[in-house]
Amino acid sequence: MRKSEKGFTLVELLVVITVLVILATFLVPQVGAIRERTRRASCLENLRIIGVGLHTYAADNNGAFPTANAANTAFQSIYVTGNITDPNVFNCPSTTNTAPSGTVGGTNLANADYIYNDTDLNDQSAGTSVVSADNDTSHASPAGWNVVRVSGSVGQVTTDPLGADND
Repeated sequence: MRKSEKGFTLVELLVVITVLVILATFLVPQVGAIRERTRRASCLENLRIIGVGLHTYAADNNGAFPTANAANTAFQSIYVTGNITDPNVFNCPSTTNTAPSGTVGGTNLANADYIYNDTDLNDQSAGTSVVSADNDTSHASPAGWNVVRVSGSVGQVTTDPLGADND
């Protein structure tokens, strides 16, 4: 009677390696997509924080959102008043924009990754009106825009939420 040897044969090892390579080829492309979805979720969370900051600002100003004609001015208003304390909230992790939005002290938000609806909205405006959204020209995968509405809800839309008004 022959003693059976323990261990794997070369063929068995090659089969296992082949199966692992095949599985890896399916998984590697998904890693990038998962990372981008995570960045987009962070972007959506930043917009939620901006929405809360805008509503806090409105509560302190008789229900009126900042009356700025540009996003950086509106965001600077909610930052300087202390409604948002971290200038990094205005940086979207999913952006292709390499310039940070906040400078030292966070007083210059000229490169904010979000746009602001500069029409005269207040906290009693139609709840479906968009207050702020992604800057559609700065994202790596603009399959949709993240938006925050007057109601405070956040979500995604597939069409430009503010049309030609991208400031």
